Amino acid sequence: MAKGEDVKNKTISDFFHFKQDINRNAVYFSDPKSKDQFKSIMMDAYNAPTSVQAVDAEKRLEKLIEKKSNKCQKNEVF
Repeated sequence: MAKGEDVKNKTISDFFHFKQDINRNAVYFSDPKSKDQFKSIMMDAYNAPTSVQAVDAEKRLEKLIEKKSNKCQKNEVF
């Protein structure tokens, strides 16, 4: 059943874990500006009301990873 406090608590818990993942992966960007940009793009993707906006965020994320990620410079995969 998709009603009541259980759904509300699960949604809050899922968002909390999503934010943890963002912070966990932000360490792969060395400069603060890139870290902030990564976090912003991830929140844009999370809050995207349409698939077009989600795809746009995905493209921006791929571009950021390609140019600024420490891991990509070492040819490693997240």
